Amino acid sequence: MKVIEKHIVPKIEAPIRLQEYAVGIFKTLPTRSGIKKAIKKQLILLNGKPANTGDWIEEGQVLELRQEDLPQKKIFQLKLRVIFEDEFLAVIEKPSGYPTNGNYFKTIENALPYNLKTSEEEDALPYPIPVHRLDNPTSGLLIIAKTKNAQVKLNQAFEAKEIQKSYLAIVSGAMVSEGVFN
Repeated sequence: MKVIEKHIVPKIEAPIRLQEYAVGIFKTLPTRSGIKKAIKKQLILLNGKPANTGDWIEEGQVLELRQEDLPQKKIFQLKLRVIFEDEFLAVIEKPSGYPTNGNYFKTIENALPYNLKTSEEEDALPYPIPVHRLDNPTSGLLIIAKTKNAQVKLNQAFEAKEIQKSYLAIVSGAMVSEGVFN
């Protein structure tokens, strides 16, 4: 497994457990629950060995975050329109009739490696991942993360409602009233 982040513990005032100390030291793992999951999956090493939540942290210790090995993704060869792409994220046009992701082969997520370049950044994801979803019958723009840091920041922006989705519907027939539907 590839090490994506490394941290050397500086002088600390009082003993602290890894679970509390590690929150915020890895830019790609900013939450306590993320730290717990990474420790459980043995993705955090303490002095070269898999760490435990109860390990005590001391000055000079080396903490490393490894990238999770994921199974090889089956690629769905569906041509998508790429609106924007850089090393960190992409925006694609999702056609209607395909689920964003899920337990199917013909998903937009499985078509992303066919349409997007792999990031060269240190925290590159093994394959691009949508950070939100659009329902199967819905077409529209979909934001894709290519690095772990972009994925975390975009998820935080959606959670804080800094990114909002808006929909346009075309209706057939007479509408009883006018209004905004939420």
